[in-house]
Amino acid sequence: MLTSDTLAAARNRIKTMQVTHFIDGAFVDPESGCDSTDIVNPADESVLATAPRGGPEEVGRAVDAARRARRRWAKTTPGERAAVLLHMADVIDANVELFAAVESLNVGKPLAAVMEEIPVASDCLRFMAGAVRTAQAPATAEYVSGHLSTIRREPVGVVGAVVPWNYPLMMAAWKIAPILAAGNTLVLTNLGALWRSTR
Repeated sequence: MLTSDTLAAARNRIKTMQVTHFIDGAFVDPESGCDSTDIVNPADESVLATAPRGGPEEVGRAVDAARRARRRWAKTTPGERAAVLLHMADVIDANVELFAAVESLNVGKPLAAVMEEIPVASDCLRFMAGAVRTAQAPATAEYVSGHLSTIRREPVGVVGAVVPWNYPLMMAAWKIAPILAAGNTLVLTNLGALWRSTR
């Protein structure tokens, strides 16, 4: 159950969080000298934090990092990918109330509505963790006389993904889970406002 302590912890988490870009496993300041933007709770128009906007330099760094990560990630087994997705779901499940409180402040939704969304995000991660372990290709066969045909599923590379401001955690999970399950990597960004709960 959400309490005033949970909401206070969420506000404190937002205030004390490093608000910048997360690229190549680290928080980094923008090199482009871009402007910053306020992260505003649309329910009461309070400013939760201020974040730097990214530019072409940050996008390039993020894509380069995702390409480097893909070399190793694409070689992982379905079981290894599933374990990562399950761990992500476990983190969400262990912090449902905090995620809900941060998400509510970030997008201005009532807590009751957000409490229903958070389990959907972890369920998506769990679903894809199971799906990656059971993925199958159509049968290998001789569809043309004298020629053996087969389909091999392989990662395709780096995926650019955008999440909306009003469902940031749930939509991020819906994008992250299948991309990682398939052995790809991604650069994730938001449309409009910088989200708090997906970092």
